[in-house]
Order: sequence, then structure tokens, then C-alpha cells
Amino acid sequence: MNYTPLEQAYQIHHTSQQTYGGSIKYSTECIYCKNPKSKALMNTDGGAFRQCELCRKNFKANILNNAISNYSYSTYHLKGTN
Repeated sequence: MNYTPLEQAYQIHHTSQQTYGGSIKYSTECIYCKNPKSKALMNTDGGAFRQCELCRKNFKANILNNAISNYSYSTYHLKGTN
């Protein structure tokens, strides 16, 4: 079997870098233990996936800023069919 490398598994290829690049800000607070310090797991996602420095759990960070205006339109085709 051919497996997708982790670096490519979460990349979004259908969006413009000018639209999303640096515009989404993520919280550094752990969603499990509320520790304010965490580190990004990948440099390419802007800190969306993080690891807590205290409890060492991995988590998807909460978005701090408002929604992007064309987010619904640009991700409409990603909705599941089930």
C-alpha cells in the first residue's frame, strides 16, 4: 500500500494562499487542561494542530478571529455525502 506522508495529509490544495495565509489565528490554550502554553505540531498549518506542554496531549486549537468571508463557498465541495 502507498501511504500519504504526514506532511501532505492535512494540506489544502484547493485554496489560494492569499486568502488564507496568516489570516487565521489559533489559541495556544490547551483544550484539555487549560494550560496557556502549547507548541504547533506542524509549521505549515499556522498552529491549528498543537501539543500541550503540560499534559502532552495533541489537540485541534480553537480559532480566535472571525470567520473568513469566502470560507463556506471555498469548502462547499468538501461536505460529505453520507
